[in-house]
This record gives sequence, C-alpha cells and structure tokens, in this order.
Amino acid sequence: MKCPKELIEKYIENELTDEEKTKLLAHLTTCKKCDREIKFWTNMNNIKKELNKIEVSPDLSQKIMSKLGNKPISAEPRNQSLIWNWKLIPVMAVVILTVIIPLILKGHKRVYVTFKLEANSAHTVSLVGDFNNWDLNAAKLKKGTGGVWEATIPVKPGKYQYTLIIDGKEWVLDPQDEKKFDCNMELYFISNPEENYVAATRG
Repeated sequence: MKCPKELIEKYIENELTDEEKTKLLAHLTTCKKCDREIKFWTNMNNIKKELNKIEVSPDLSQKIMSKLGNKPISAEPRNQSLIWNWKLIPVMAVVILTVIIPLILKGHKRVYVTFKLEANSAHTVSLVGDFNNWDLNAAKLKKGTGGVWEATIPVKPGKYQYTLIIDGKEWVLDPQDEKKFDCNMELYFISNPEENYVAATRG
C-alpha cells in the first residue's frame, strides 16, 4: 500500500478534512513507518509551542561577561566554534536547548558551531532545530573514533532552539544539568573592538 505523503503533510499543518483524517488513521494502523513520522512531527509541534514560552533575562549578557572576567576566550573570526561534549542518557522526556547569538563578529555573517556526542552504541545522530526547520535528515552527525559523533554547522545571528536525537527516537540530555529533564543551554557570542569573546552558560 502506497503511503499517503500528502495526507501526512496536511496532518502536520492541521489541514485534514474529517474524511482525510479517517483515511490516514486507517493507514497508520498498518504502517509503522508513517505512524513514527506522525508521532515525530506531533512532538515537534508540541515542542515549538513550548519554546514560545522561553524567556531570556535581559541582563544575561552582563552576567556572562562578569563570569569571563579578564580571561576572554579568543576565537578565529572565520571558524569560530564552541564544542559541547554530551554523554548519552536515555530519557523519555523531550530536552530542548536554546542557542542565542545576538551579536556576531563585525564583518562576518555566520559562525561555525561544533556539536559532539559520545554515543558508541548509536546508529544515527541527528541535529534538529529552528535553523533547519526541525528536519531529521538535514544535519546528521558523523561517527568518529571512540564512538564520538560530530557535526559542524554555520549559524547566522539569531535565537535558536534545537535538540539532538539518537536513532530517530532518543533525546540527548546534558548529564551535568541539575534539572535533568528540563535543560536549557544559552550561547552568547559577544564582540568588542579589541577582543572576540565566546561564552556559554547553562540557563
């Protein structure tokens, strides 16, 4: 039986008629692939709704600068990256990370951010977020030595929400975050005429 891709797209956009919905639900009872896809995009829609509730403290940049003190981290303007090393923790809850890049180096329109994940038993690792329309296939991490997955992507100025997904179903949690099931990471790139600062703080 051919999978009704058009109906799935209309379901995601909440545009199904009652007749189409009945037809799609009948198909989902016999097609595990489409059922998984529907569940994934339903989760994505719920995530995006929750993300709208996230608020950033207006004095957060000052807090970051105070933590940096007199020890700024220099970065190359054309290949500026922050590497976060994660360890895989199987969780049922959805973990969302927030990236905020309000100011970028003068004269440059993007910055490169490197993501690393230690997950030796994983078969696939995907990076999904606002910057790739939550497309599970848009940014795949590559497995390297020691079971470490890695991807480097260019990011334009703005605020982004994202998460890492293992094998299309398992969400990644920062093991150092005390809240465990409610993790927000806030990333700031701050520039002044003399130094290029890179700082990360857990929100």
